[in-house]
Amino acid sequence: MKKAMVLVFAVILLASVFFGAKIAFIGPISGPNSIHGVSGRDAFLLAVEQAVAKGLPFELQYEVFDDNSNTDTAVAIAKKIGEDPEVIAVIAHWNSGLALATKPVFHSFGVPVLVWGAVNPDITMKDDFPEINRLPSMSTFQNFICAQFLSQNGYSKVGVLYENTDYGKAHKDAFVDSLAQLGLDLTLQKFIITNKTSYASDINVILRGNPQVLYYGGYTKEAVVLVKNLNESGKDLLFVGTTGISDDIFPVEGGEAAEGSVSMRITPIEEMPGGSAFLKIFTEKYNETAISPYVVHAYDSTNIVIEALIKAGSNLTRENVVKTLRDTKDFQGVMGSISFDSSGQSNLKDISVFVSQDYKWVVWEKSDYFYGIRSLKGK
Repeated sequence: MKKAMVLVFAVILLASVFFGAKIAFIGPISGPNSIHGVSGRDAFLLAVEQAVAKGLPFELQYEVFDDNSNTDTAVAIAKKIGEDPEVIAVIAHWNSGLALATKPVFHSFGVPVLVWGAVNPDITMKDDFPEINRLPSMSTFQNFICAQFLSQNGYSKVGVLYENTDYGKAHKDAFVDSLAQLGLDLTLQKFIITNKTSYASDINVILRGNPQVLYYGGYTKEAVVLVKNLNESGKDLLFVGTTGISDDIFPVEGGEAAEGSVSMRITPIEEMPGGSAFLKIFTEKYNETAISPYVVHAYDSTNIVIEALIKAGSNLTRENVVKTLRDTKDFQGVMGSISFDSSGQSNLKDISVFVSQDYKWVVWEKSDYFYGIRSLKGK
């Protein structure tokens, strides 16, 4: 009897001394969108380091994966994670196409996921997978803000180009719907094939509709080429893009051609409730030449996942964390108070209008264009 009691005590003692969890981060650490992946990875590592330093009721381990903005790579990573029982939860993807592709994989393995950057509505609004949650606001919200900005500034005729991907199509659909809601005229729309060195022919098609504005639903790499081609055409159009072009690269590489372009961008970090404190710690720790506006999304996402692990208690299973993550309510992050609805979509409304001024993005209300010192194109 004594031996049995000693054995039971030893098992209980062992269980109380050690139990652990592993979380994973996935993002485009290399490739055309690496500015977002590098910042996101570093924010993830910072959040993990801080949580461990404060003390956790379990040992926290982690892995970092580079999806290279490549769908096949992302799916392979998702399968690897799914087959590793030690990984309890994942902070995954900046690209919408990748998040959509890995959704069914993570669902099949029961892996709880918090998407930290992708904005396609179908990520949370389709399939009803309890494992899939998303922090940033959807493309529908930012595109309405974009169309509203055009309407308020006297534009009525808009041509649309978009990349032929899930990301581009979602933005195009949301923007076109917003134009209709606000009574603006869609002159022509056309998709482009990415990774070309010139889009002059695509722009010429859109110009046939005689628009005042050229809207682009896609990422920075193509947007830089597009804005230069538009400038070369000699046509005086306002160039407008989604958050996909809102990194610090576009106004620099676009140069003079990009001046006066408009994008929807994450609300300035320093204007967020915990933004200034976060930026101070982050910039002191990491010497990044450019910081992604999504860096705070990755940071808050990681902290929300860690909080879900804590709430799951000593029974750290994927099944339990699926529930505690979805049940997140009033989490106080850098971006403010964060909750998820029944579909896994957060309550954040995190978009502001920016204009490219002197090779950097400037909040619209603080720009020379807002005060009439400079004039937007296309008027």
